[in-house]
Amino acid sequence: MRPVFTILIILVTNLSAQNLLNNPESVAYDAKRDRYLVSNKGNGHIIAIDNRKRMKLINKNEPSVRGLQVWGDKLFAVSDRGIAIIDLVSGETLRIIKIPGARFLNDVTVDIHGNLYVSDMGGNKIYRIRLRDYYISILAAQYLEKPNGLLYDAKQNRLLVCSMRTSSPIQAVNCETGAVSTVLTTSLSNLDGLARDAAGLIYVSSWTNGAVYRIDLENRGMPELISKNHNGPADIFIRKVADVLVVPNFRSNTLSFVSLNKY
Repeated sequence: MRPVFTILIILVTNLSAQNLLNNPESVAYDAKRDRYLVSNKGNGHIIAIDNRKRMKLINKNEPSVRGLQVWGDKLFAVSDRGIAIIDLVSGETLRIIKIPGARFLNDVTVDIHGNLYVSDMGGNKIYRIRLRDYYISILAAQYLEKPNGLLYDAKQNRLLVCSMRTSSPIQAVNCETGAVSTVLTTSLSNLDGLARDAAGLIYVSSWTNGAVYRIDLENRGMPELISKNHNGPADIFIRKVADVLVVPNFRSNTLSFVSLNKY
């Protein structure tokens, strides 16, 4: 595997602006409007950050927002109320998808077939929501322990899952059958976010180590340290066009922008 240099830039705020981050949990990218979106678990606000690193509040209607997923002109945001569907043009909450029996919903992702998936870290489940009619079903409820970060793998029509537990494996959930398997065992603990770069390599964040690791899953490669000294690295995001890894630092109310310079 070729080495990577990382450039760590901590975003706190512009000198003339207020820092609106409050326990930042998840990052998504709104390509149509060229802005990052960040969820605040601390106060439930969703913040937009433009390419000049200016922050703007776009929604404050949800309590304790966690996972984010952009889908067209809509944003799916996991909160204590369920899954909020937010209009990216107006910032208004259009609908709340409530999931009966869920204990602590955390991350969210969408597949190419119009299905939304949500991890329930408290209930050890992964839910599937059919977006054409909002039908809710349980995709997986066995062999999962504190499932957290989700990443859809279109090539194999599966979810990759990492967990908030000691020595978390990287697991896979078949999106048709719900079968759960272990892709890679690791010694990494308290894993939060998963992301994929343009080359198909996987990145995972560890709260225990305050670091982000890169994994070549196809070749069963071991985790390689990419970026460290993070303070509660949460649900990471990679903007593939810019080759930039974005890390929300939950405990310090900052974002880290890490340049993934391959050579």
